[in-house]
Order: sequence, then C-alpha cells, then structure tokens
Amino acid sequence: MNERALRDASRLLLFVSCISLIVVGPVVGHPDPDDHEEEGNGLTDNETARLWSLDSDQFVSESTLNNISDGGSNRTLEQALWNGTDYIHQLPPRTPITWNRHDHHDFPANLTTSYWHPLPEEADITAVKNVPLLNAKEKDRSVGIPGSEFEEGDRGWIQDAHATMFALQPSTHLLKGPDETVQYIDPEGEVLGTVDYRVRVPGPDSLGSDRRAIFKLQRHEIESTCVVQGGDPDREDICSSEYVIGTGDGSHTPTINFSASGRAGSQQRISFAAEVRVTMLKEIQEWQEQENGPGFWETVQENHIDSEKVVSDTEEVTVYNTPRATAYAFEFPSQRQKMGVSFAAQMPWAGIDLPGETRINTLYRFYTARDDTWDTLRIKGQGNENIINSSLHPARTYAFPYKGGPDVDPSPINVSIIDTIGRAEYQSPSPAIPENVSVSPVPKDTNYTQPQTVVARVNSYDPSEIRALGLVHGINLSNDDLPVERKANVTRPEIETELLEFNNSHALFAVTVTDASGDPIRTAGTDAYLEYMGEQYDTNASGQAVIRTPSSTNPRITYVPADWWATDDPQLSASTDAPARSSISTADGIAGIISRVIMLAIPFLLTFWLMDKVPGISTWPPREILKR
Repeated sequence: MNERALRDASRLLLFVSCISLIVVGPVVGHPDPDDHEEEGNGLTDNETARLWSLDSDQFVSESTLNNISDGGSNRTLEQALWNGTDYIHQLPPRTPITWNRHDHHDFPANLTTSYWHPLPEEADITAVKNVPLLNAKEKDRSVGIPGSEFEEGDRGWIQDAHATMFALQPSTHLLKGPDETVQYIDPEGEVLGTVDYRVRVPGPDSLGSDRRAIFKLQRHEIESTCVVQGGDPDREDICSSEYVIGTGDGSHTPTINFSASGRAGSQQRISFAAEVRVTMLKEIQEWQEQENGPGFWETVQENHIDSEKVVSDTEEVTVYNTPRATAYAFEFPSQRQKMGVSFAAQMPWAGIDLPGETRINTLYRFYTARDDTWDTLRIKGQGNENIINSSLHPARTYAFPYKGGPDVDPSPINVSIIDTIGRAEYQSPSPAIPENVSVSPVPKDTNYTQPQTVVARVNSYDPSEIRALGLVHGINLSNDDLPVERKANVTRPEIETELLEFNNSHALFAVTVTDASGDPIRTAGTDAYLEYMGEQYDTNASGQAVIRTPSSTNPRITYVPADWWATDDPQLSASTDAPARSSISTADGIAGIISRVIMLAIPFLLTFWLMDKVPGISTWPPREILKR
C-alpha cells in the first residue's frame, strides 16, 4: 500500500474499528519500540510501524491490544493499519538506516567478562601441591546470532570469537527472480558491526613434581576493526593491508564508514573484520620447602604471551555508483502536452522527479522488513550454549517488480507514459517474497522486462529541474550529474505527390517527404515508412517513393515516423490525399474522354430511333427541338 491508498485505507480501518473488529490472534514479529528506552529509535511511531513487512498481518482491535499491554496502548490509526497490511514505498526509504543506527548499540556485549581467580591466601598450600591440576573456573560468555561463525584462537585462549555485520547500508536487495537477489550498495556507505568472544584462562600446567606454569590474564581487547574490499579477510594483517577501505574503533559495536571502488554494476566482496588479542602472564614456579614452615611456590620466570585471532564476515554485493545515464527533452508543435522526455540508465532505477512535484515511477517498488536471522541470539559459555529471543532487529530494504507497472504520481493529468523499454527479461520473484509480506509483485510464473528507458509526454519541462532517482537510498542524479541533451524539435513533415501515370486500371504517383527545413527524409534502413492500404514503402535518399494505386480511388498516403525518442531527427505522423485525376494534355487522355462520351450516348440515341418507327410518332430527327 502506498501514500495514495493510505487515506482510503485509513478511513476503512476507522469504520472497521467502530464495529469491533474480529481478532484472529495477537500480532507477532514486531520489534518492541520499548527496546530503545534510553535513546529512542530515531523515528516517529508511524515510521516505525511501516518498517515491519515480515510481521504477521492480523488486524488487532484496540480492546485486545489494551489487554495485551495492560491498558497501555497509545496506538495511532496508522499503526493499527500496518498491523494488518504492509506498506509499499515508491522510493527506497531512509527509515531502515535510522532504525539500524539506534538498534545497533543494543548489542549485549557486556556479557563478555573473563577472569582467572587464584586461590585465597588462607588455602592449604600443601593440599594444592598434591591435587590434580584443573582448569580455572569459567565465567565468560560470547554472544552472537545462530548464523555467526564462532571460531577459536590458536592457543585456545580465545574462544567463540566472531565478527558479524549488523547492517551494511545504505543498500537495497533487488528481488530479480525466484532464485536471484542482488544487493546493491552505496559505494560511500557504512558497516555496523558486532564483535564478541570469550577468554579461556588455562589452569596450572605441571612441569614436574616441583615445577609448574600458571597463567594470569593481563588483558583482552578488540585490537582493530576494519572493512575490506577483496583480499583474504582472515589473514593476520588484514586491517593493515592494502584491501582496507574503512577502519573502526575497538568496541564491540563499531560503526565504520567506507569508500568502495569499482565501476557501477560490478560485483564486489565486502568484508567486516576484527582482530581479537589476549595477553597472558606465564609464570614458571618452583616448589620451595622450608625447614620451619610450610613450602611455597616461588616464581622463577615470567613471560608475557599474546594470542591473536582474526574473524570476519563477508557479503557479496553490487556497487551502485552514480550510473551513466542520459535524459533527452523534445518539444512538440502546438500540442496539449508540448514536451517529451526520455530517460535511459544502465542500471535498475526507481523513477524521475519532474517539475511541479510530479514523479514518474518505473517498474520497481520497495518494502522494508526485519532481518529474521537476528530473531534469536546464541550465548556460548564453557560447555554450555543458550538460545534466547533477541531484542535486536536490523531492518532491510527490498525492491521488487510491481504488478501495476510504471505510473505517474500524484496525477497523470499533465504527464503520460508513452513507453518503457528494456532488454533483460526475468521471471517474477513472487516465490521469493515471504508469505507474510503483503505487497503486489508481478504475478507468479509471469515474465517481466527490466526497464532501462521510460518515455513520457509532459505539459511543461525544465531540464534544470529533472532528477533521476536511484534504487539505493540517497543515490540520485540531479542536473549537475545527469547530462540533459535537448534534441531537435519534433516537427511535422511535408508530403507532396506527383502523378506519373494514369489509365483505366491504375495511377502511379511519386511521393516526396521532406522535413520542416525542406530536406528530404529517407526511410530506408530506419523504422519510418510510408503506408498505403496496409502496405509499407521506403523513401530513398531523395525522400521519394513510387506508389501504384487503383485509378478509381483517391488514395490517402501516410508517413509513419520512427519513435521520436529513438531517432536523431524526430518527426510527427503526416498524411495526404492524392486525387486520381487524368491529364488531357496527352493523346491517351483525349482518346479516353471521347471513348467514354460515345459509350454513354449510344443507349439514348438508339431509344429515340426505335420510337420514331412507331406510326404516328415522330421523334427522329427531333424536329421540334430543331425548330425551337
């Protein structure tokens, strides 16, 4: 549902609410705005309600919601509406970006703590010397999502480490087909990352009966985080390599701005990487006996040892650079819609903004939904693991081919779409859209063509005010970036005919087509042609064609031009009537006239002669007529 339908739907919902809507069950799948009590989520309540297309589409009455929330419901009418349906955006929205930036910092990294606790001073040292050596008590945990790849360091001190992208934005996931999705990204974007791990401090290590090694945790940290393009994201020095396109701090939730390279439409590998470092103090101790007291462990050697682990998360993306695109403007003579515009782009795009707050939308529409891989969190400890419901719900933007096709917003009165042109054909992605997402894609098992060019007629047009709208939020082409070429005005050609031959059976005409400046128009090798009685004729370099017609008709010959947006010399259609008149200046013409007069006179003369032979009737020669 888009803005145009919102008002009508709101009225309908208000009516339904007044008659006590029947409730099927509670709404599930909506993130709770109360998850963001400290900072808020950066959006209005209505903007938040539009985010969650993956929720269960069930209208919930106000009374039921009050019961669920203990009477605390302050739901707006629009929030109630999006409980039961989903919002269709005409352009990629900014709301997922804002939501993710606020939601990101709710990652529960404070669960990670790890210390080795030595025995208290009053413990029985002799007993300690003789008992089996055990691992130190563990109290650490690592938090990630079930899909995170938990890894272990080489010494075993770093456990269940992971680096997981919370969001890569701005980006749009284009659903091209049932099995094909492309993630387009802004090359000047940001990665919201999450990093976690736990530390395992080993217990004492026996080196003999009177010698041992113990380990004491000195520090643990996320030494570096970075975003890399290409390369091996798991190499030890990845965050200091030439593949780095952005660096972050050592927090568990870094936000890293990056600048990716690559031509528009090129596929790239973007990785988020983190290096975790743990430093242990290794003490070599020897047992010392005392004559007058209990023995003790004496440290005879100390050594600081580091252990590092690089972890990463990678996504395959397509760079959505400012695409090469061209807009053409055409001017028509004395038409209600006096201008034409043609916009062509190499990459999928969303639409065109025209003067007067008018927008031409292409085939694509957008919806937003949570990334359900974050619906639960995986908490790992020493020998145990728990799955809990997550309070984190990153939002994603999806583009899909809309079954309504290209249209004009807000009103088609001053703008009309003439044609959409594309090359690549795809099957509907309808099967790839979750069942709970109530949008209107191209029907299942239907093919569609990805539009590259949209052609429209407009009432007025200012090239300086045109703006092409990209498929990724924030990537638009204004007049500064979009080459606008004003081509030759669309004119109406002149058609002249000359009778070359005429007889009882046919007429032969020479037809000449010229443009407004008098130059001949050649149709051979183009999409333009002359048409007579359903037959097509081409003009030569002189703009001429010879057309044969029946002599008994006044032929109407029409010039059918090529599409005005697809030619360097745009023309309008034109027609002319070529009267089939004979010429009396030729011998054949005079003989033809005499022959026709005689043939018409013979029946009348024969009638008069026969009547004159009847007694009492004198009609021949017509004496009375002669006397007069």
